[in-house]
Parts: sequence; structure tokens; C-alpha cells
Amino acid sequence: MATLGIRKTAWQNLSVRDREIIRAIGETLNLGVPAEWATPTDERWFVFCDTRFTVRELAYFGCIVANLGDIPAGYVLPGTRAEVRADAKNFCENVASVPVVWPVAIPEGTANVWQFVLDAQGTPAAMQMADHVPATWTPVEVV
Repeated sequence: MATLGIRKTAWQNLSVRDREIIRAIGETLNLGVPAEWATPTDERWFVFCDTRFTVRELAYFGCIVANLGDIPAGYVLPGTRAEVRADAKNFCENVASVPVVWPVAIPEGTANVWQFVLDAQGTPAAMQMADHVPATWTPVEVV
């Protein structure tokens, strides 16, 4: 199952508006609620485990995250998922200072296709994706 992780400290350092935008895009991908995981050095990550979105959708999601600073200050999220998706597509193709890279030419034998697509968008290292949670990470118990 594919896993998308966002470093907890990076999430906490985002503005309320940027978190709302990322949440809205995440909802269009049916990401749901993340689980918290810890690395061996106790770095915390919010991790979504899902297979319902495509590599193409991930490219647009990565583009949004990489270009949050380009979203106009007065931007208001639209009301429906379809409108959010349309806005995201338009932003990534026509507004972002680093437009979406799609399709991504993925070399044969690439070990982590998901991360390769995120990296092509210039997505910060605070967002990672793979086929599974790293074996050395442990779930954080919710108290």
C-alpha cells in the first residue's frame, strides 16, 4: 500500500491557510486521517496509507506543496471537490512559478516511482512517499 508522509514539524510550521489548502487537496484524493509514526531518531511524521490515487494526482499534489508561496494571499478555497481539483490543476499548469511536470519520464528500474514523481515537482523533503512505511519506523500510540 502506498504511503505518503509529511514531517510533523513541517506541518506545524505551515500557516493555517496553507494547511487548509493541503487538507482540501488531500480530501480530493481521499487521503483520510493520517497516523503518526516515529523514526529511530524520534522524528515524527504524519503518514497516510492509501492506494486510491494515481501517480498523476501525486504530481499535482506535489506541485501544490512545492509552490504554496505562489498562491495569492486572498485565495479562497471553492466549495466542492470538483472545483478544488479544477483550481489545483489550473494553478499547477498556469500559475505556479514551477509548473507541474507531467508526464514524468521515469527511468526503468526506478526503485521508488512515487518519490521520483514528487522530486520532479520540487516538493520539499518534508513530504515523502513510498510503497510502504520504512521498516525502522514505529507507530506512535494515540493516548
